[in-house]
Amino acid sequence: MTLLFGVLAKLCTGSSDQHSNRIEDILLLIHETSFVNGHLTQWIATWPLIFTQIEPLERNILSLLNLLTRLLHVVSDTIPSIGVVLLLLKHTIASVGEKEIHISSDVKAKLESLVVEHAEFMRDWKEMTVRRVRRPCEAHETPPEDFRDLPILPIPSELRPDYKPFLRKNVVNGTYRSVHDYLDTHFRLLREDFVQPLRDGIAEYVTEVAKHGRNIKKRFQNFRLYNNVQATCIVPSSSGLTYMVKFELERHLKNVKWDISKRLIFGSLVCLSRNNFKSLIFGVVANRDIESINNGLIEIAFDIEPDQSHELFSFPFVMAESSSYFEAYRHVLGCLQNIDQEKFPFAKYLIETSQQPVLPKYIHDDCTLDMSSVVTETIAASTDETSAILNMTKAVRVDARTGWPDSETLGLDDSQMSAYQAAFQEEVCLIQGPPGTGKTYVGLKIVKTLLQNRNVWSDTKPILLVCYTNHALDQFLEGILEFEPHGIARIGGRSQSEQLKELNLNQLRRRLGQSKGRQYGLVRGQMASCAAEIEHYTSLKDAVGENLVKFHALRDVMTRVQYNSLSYNIFRIDPILAWLPLTQSAEFCPPAWQPKWEQSNERDTVAYDEDRQVLEIDDSLHVLADDEFERRYLDDEDDFIRPMNALKQHHPPN
Repeated sequence: MTLLFGVLAKLCTGSSDQHSNRIEDILLLIHETSFVNGHLTQWIATWPLIFTQIEPLERNILSLLNLLTRLLHVVSDTIPSIGVVLLLLKHTIASVGEKEIHISSDVKAKLESLVVEHAEFMRDWKEMTVRRVRRPCEAHETPPEDFRDLPILPIPSELRPDYKPFLRKNVVNGTYRSVHDYLDTHFRLLREDFVQPLRDGIAEYVTEVAKHGRNIKKRFQNFRLYNNVQATCIVPSSSGLTYMVKFELERHLKNVKWDISKRLIFGSLVCLSRNNFKSLIFGVVANRDIESINNGLIEIAFDIEPDQSHELFSFPFVMAESSSYFEAYRHVLGCLQNIDQEKFPFAKYLIETSQQPVLPKYIHDDCTLDMSSVVTETIAASTDETSAILNMTKAVRVDARTGWPDSETLGLDDSQMSAYQAAFQEEVCLIQGPPGTGKTYVGLKIVKTLLQNRNVWSDTKPILLVCYTNHALDQFLEGILEFEPHGIARIGGRSQSEQLKELNLNQLRRRLGQSKGRQYGLVRGQMASCAAEIEHYTSLKDAVGENLVKFHALRDVMTRVQYNSLSYNIFRIDPILAWLPLTQSAEFCPPAWQPKWEQSNERDTVAYDEDRQVLEIDDSLHVLADDEFERRYLDDEDDFIRPMNALKQHHPPN
């Protein structure tokens, strides 16, 4: 214990910038393993017995204070436990004092300073706890609105610390009043499950800003913070337009191993704000390229109106990333809202809580299944001795309690045989067991039996396999490939299996629909063109703030007559300068007018060149005196600008 404590103390007294992420992970692990409440308090209680000299005792007290200070600032949930440790430490110091071992005044001052600081943190923690503890609504209470009308993403008012959502407990004992109540309850509970960490994190952030300003070094438990976030360009993707966003790579982020980190992974929810989270812009990570993210770049799809996009390019934001993985919530929440209550599946079991299983709907009276494909290899390879057993497995009556082949024939033990049998005799069947008991093995036999008996349940409908992880799904599908190499479509792009690479749904679509693929390519090209055009005009808009726009940059918004009337070749200066009281020594040679739809796509693929589009006000430009301007450009009778005549006088044709 002494050695472990020494290592932890060394970590906390080291540089706060070097390996700060790893140190914080270790501190979180300390909290999760109840180290402070358990081992640490028990060890401190033994100090009066094991320390008989002042020097090692003071050294351990100082190390303990460093550890507690770091925990106090990094892991807010340890605040109550730290209070217990500080109380115990005071009692320990008093105990050793009775043995004439007196702690120095400097050590006592540091202890008192930490006690005062802990008291401030404790007050804030209690306020946060009160916010978290919300009285659940009663089951019979009427919701304030239809859950189908609620947005999946929260609105700013829901992220206020004093907001109290309408939540009802999940009914564990008893029945729901209706399908609507069931869906409403679970939608609101699931939605609050990912909204609450964000709400608590924002409340904690706002409190810290009020105390210490925006330069906060604290690690927040409920969300991750990124500073100086701003959009750099628009990126077309298969799901629509996304934004490439740049964030500041602060010291603690430079040490992140992005290839294994859970930060900013695909599907993570982020929210941007520039006014202390009073107003928010929500987004979801759309793509995560390791090389880009190492340079502080991430691709995000934002939930914004088109006229809001200029904000992302114009202002720096603070970005918060929720600790809850939003992608796992959004699709389930959407399905709950769209389910038809009249066709709600398994309402008999989920709503009415019936415990009487019935046969699956595809099993009719006297229905038999052929199970010969799942018999053991030993029996299948035999001839005369087991022919009777094989014949029996080819027509097993499902609804019968007897007449089934024994477990040994199917290569199963007794519990596996019960699970296999229940899968065909019960409409809803749950098979569970610890690792290594053969759940996947039984599952593959069930699928193999179903595929062999397509004529019984359907000739056209598919079997849907859903797994908790991508790895589990890959393993299960690879097992099916051994007996069914055709007709598999793997949905989702996160597979790591080479065997399933060509069975991905996107690959199948590409092979089966070449013409649709070409149409898709055309649409992608149009999206790329639109994105480049938006970026072009955004750059032009930004340039206007400091420079004059060159005349030919405006030709897209002019008709042929307008353009030609202003760019008549007698001009020797840019017409923009002719309109302003400015002159320029360089000659102006306008390009020929082209309608926008006939111009080349060069601008869509070449980076915006500011020098070609703007006129910088430098020594080559000078402001004309008022009388000179009037003489050259104004008609005294109607005060009308006539640049054509003025320029003819100033620059007569050769």
